[in-house]
Amino acid sequence: MNEYKTAGYGSIFVEAVSSSTYTCTYNKAFTTGWTTTSLTTDGVRGSKIDFFCFIKTSETISIAAQVNLHQITSGGSEVNLISGEVFNTNVLSGDWTLIRAMSGFVPEDLNTYSIEVVLSVTATTTNSDIYIHRPVIYNRYAFLGNNAMVDTVDNVPRVFHEDDSIYNDSLLSHPFYRLMDILTASMDDILSLVTSIQYNDISDGYDVAVPETKSILIDADVVARGYTDWLAQFVGVKLQNPSGVATPWENLPGTWNGIDLIDSVDSAGDSVQWKLLEAYNPEPSNLLEFLRWQIKYAYTGINAGSRDSVINAAKWMCTGTKQVNLTCNVATTPFVLAVTTKLSEFSIPDTDYVVGDDSQEIIDILNEVKPLGYTITHSFIS
Repeated sequence: MNEYKTAGYGSIFVEAVSSSTYTCTYNKAFTTGWTTTSLTTDGVRGSKIDFFCFIKTSETISIAAQVNLHQITSGGSEVNLISGEVFNTNVLSGDWTLIRAMSGFVPEDLNTYSIEVVLSVTATTTNSDIYIHRPVIYNRYAFLGNNAMVDTVDNVPRVFHEDDSIYNDSLLSHPFYRLMDILTASMDDILSLVTSIQYNDISDGYDVAVPETKSILIDADVVARGYTDWLAQFVGVKLQNPSGVATPWENLPGTWNGIDLIDSVDSAGDSVQWKLLEAYNPEPSNLLEFLRWQIKYAYTGINAGSRDSVINAAKWMCTGTKQVNLTCNVATTPFVLAVTTKLSEFSIPDTDYVVGDDSQEIIDILNEVKPLGYTITHSFIS
């Protein structure tokens, strides 16, 4: 790592101790083969994988670069190999040289393909110092996901499109489209945001069964977290947020190294300050769904006080059949509502409740939806 191309970025160092061929394979464990952390082609169906890196050497060498795709099973076993073309480059001593390669087309099936990059180095002399800088793989046609770019290039003369198509099968693919992709990157972010918040009626393609046709600003089914408080006020709802001040364990990274990197500092002891750990993400995983539910049905707002609001609020805390019983003894306690739910259907696991107990969690949500002037009770049944 003692040679660098750009300040702050190190290079992988390889030393050729004899004039022979060396193979450097990325993304595959040396002894255990493919792993669950291997880079795969998920989301890149029907496209190609491009690779590039910079190489510098103390002596003249020859590089053969190849990108292979390995179809793997969930257990990591390889069942198919799609070999890429080998691209040869001579690297002169003293200068950084750009090395490129590309895979064949990724099949448009649902299988998982792990990406393997092989660099075969042939040294012409002994003791060659070789530095491999910033190896990168990317989706060759990722620029087609930039809607702003697609709209923009439709308005340029066709000659640019025709010239660009010449490079389709070469290592330098679609230079014009790639340039436009870079120039319109921020525009596409804005366009995507505007498209996601705008309202569509049926004539614009709105479909109640298709979430992508709904507005993340005004549709309770898909409203974004940042807009929930704003939207709730239109239905008289003050959102109930049960989040505590500490991060739920379910939100934390699955490894000690992942927890270590919460503060963006990789430390030998895999440590992070507790206050940073708490601030990592203090919201339960299903919180957004709960907030959307409150807005959509407004049981704590304009629809509060109804029989449906009490029953459905209790159902929110249940699983399975969501059996809820609501009774009121008009003769003896006309202003007391009694709610019962099945203990086996309580949505909060690992509790010590038994049949006959009440749940403070359920009572809290029922108190938000009950009719004015009423008292509400709860108990578990078998």
